[in-house]
Amino acid sequence: MRVGDRATAQMVMNNFTTTRGAFVEALSAMDWESVAALDPLYEPRYGEQLSAALRLSEPPSKGWLGFEPPVLRWALPAAIVAGCGLWFANNVIQDQFAFQRARTAGTVRAWKEYLARENPRQRVAVINHELPAVAFEAARRADTSSALREFLSRYANTAVAAKAEAMLRAHFENARSNVRSTATGESREQLLQLIDWIEAHPGVPIEVRFNASSEMFLKGFDSFVEELQEFLRARGERVDVASVAPSFTEKEVARREAQILSFLTQGFESLLGDVVSLRRGGAFSGRPTGFDTPTLAVLAVAEPTDHPHVDLGSGKVYLDLSFKFELTLTVPGGQERQLSFEHVPTESLPAKYFPRTLPESYSNLPLYELMVALAYEEMQQRTASYFFPKQIPRRTLVLPTAAAVAPETPARRTGPISSATGFCLSPDGYVVTAQHFTATAKTFRVKAKGGAVLDADLVAQDEEHDLALLKVRGGLPTLSLRPSTEVKLGSAVATIGFPNTTIQGLEPKVGRGEVSSLAGIRDDPALFQVSVPVQPGNSGGPLLDVHGNVIGVINSRLVEPGAQNVNYAVKSVYVVNLFQRAHVPLPPSAPSASAVPNFEDMIATALQATVLIEGY
Repeated sequence: MRVGDRATAQMVMNNFTTTRGAFVEALSAMDWESVAALDPLYEPRYGEQLSAALRLSEPPSKGWLGFEPPVLRWALPAAIVAGCGLWFANNVIQDQFAFQRARTAGTVRAWKEYLARENPRQRVAVINHELPAVAFEAARRADTSSALREFLSRYANTAVAAKAEAMLRAHFENARSNVRSTATGESREQLLQLIDWIEAHPGVPIEVRFNASSEMFLKGFDSFVEELQEFLRARGERVDVASVAPSFTEKEVARREAQILSFLTQGFESLLGDVVSLRRGGAFSGRPTGFDTPTLAVLAVAEPTDHPHVDLGSGKVYLDLSFKFELTLTVPGGQERQLSFEHVPTESLPAKYFPRTLPESYSNLPLYELMVALAYEEMQQRTASYFFPKQIPRRTLVLPTAAAVAPETPARRTGPISSATGFCLSPDGYVVTAQHFTATAKTFRVKAKGGAVLDADLVAQDEEHDLALLKVRGGLPTLSLRPSTEVKLGSAVATIGFPNTTIQGLEPKVGRGEVSSLAGIRDDPALFQVSVPVQPGNSGGPLLDVHGNVIGVINSRLVEPGAQNVNYAVKSVYVVNLFQRAHVPLPPSAPSASAVPNFEDMIATALQATVLIEGY
């Protein structure tokens, strides 16, 4: 029996109430014909037992508690018959209550709980109508192709399946529209083939496969190095070639491949939504062909070149690395398309990052790591330009280099060529600033608060971390360092600087913000990301905490479509390292202070030790 609404349920209840009353009346009158008529199963259930009871000899004239024997004889069967009717009515009522609870909840879980009951009376209606309707509503609210595909895999033969199919087709049409409006040339044609294939094979992901490990590259590099050393030894020269192996360990290769997979996932999701998904596939060797599912094969090959760079300080030799990248997208039944290019990172680096004679700070491995990072960045940029140029625009990292001055005239031929900000940390007059500023000039002059002008000498540089140390010929007030390890995400910070002096003037400018991240671009652990506004000329300025202690040095800003106020500062721990390498004593770190000074007072104190530096 199916109870479809409240009125029907009430009618059923009334009928059972009437039936129960009729049972009572028939039993009182010992009208067994009426009892049999009210219960169609009366005869098969009780006929033989009652006949046997009638054949029994008559008991004493008075039965138990004074009832007549006929009453005792028929009481038990009558009670059973009446109880069956009451049980039946109670079962229907409880089933109706469970049905209504599930309908009120309106969730897939609630309907599944109803179906889990013992013998649910409305099972067919729930399976065919109620449960699919609720499941479709959930998929409609999610409005993702994955949710719609999951719905269709479970309820393909229900009345609402056609609506789900129409919504899923709309997702694929939207993906095609995105491809037609953004992709160009061969990539557009193949991406449309990819969408068609995925729509015909729902749920099948694109497999991203990488070429075999870098073991062959390392062997080739070692072989090349050995040949180079033999050649130089034959000429009576001895060289020490820096090892490239730490940049191509299995762990490092796996990390870079994970970054590429994440980048590709982001790109395809931004272009196609979730109509396609990506997953890591197995490695490949040789030509990436013959796959029975859509595959994006990534080939990355590095080779040493014959362009060595000698670090005269350490005697080590660094070799340029040339990278070859191939990205091959194959769709079963379609033509494969390939993006292929070669890249030598050092050719795109400014000379200050990779001079022909390397500074001592590059006598370890970071230079090779820089080459690899730039090569893979280029691969990502070209991949984005090929497949999804509008979704992931090209990123550009711009250093806020020294502020340019007006073009020289004959009357100003001896004027400064650049300017930056610096600050004093030592009573002996040692000033910290940015190395990319000191690399542009030969002599320096410091302008302090109050108008004092002091000459300064370059003492030490840390090109890797973009720090430089000047020695002022005179005394200056000092700031205190605070360990960068104590800085927390979200900490309030400020800076003082002299940006764009030719336009904004020589008066110091103050900026406020917070620590946005404890790592810099590409998760560089040497940098803080801060929301303090910076401009050319701010480079080398102090990053101050609320107590006026230096926790970093302003370094660069990110210039990219969509990037807003993304700036970086070198952590104070590298300032300590700079002093140690220069064998210059540094006062102890500032003690922890509980009371926070007034911001204006803190800036006034810090300003005494912050200077404008001009390069000549």
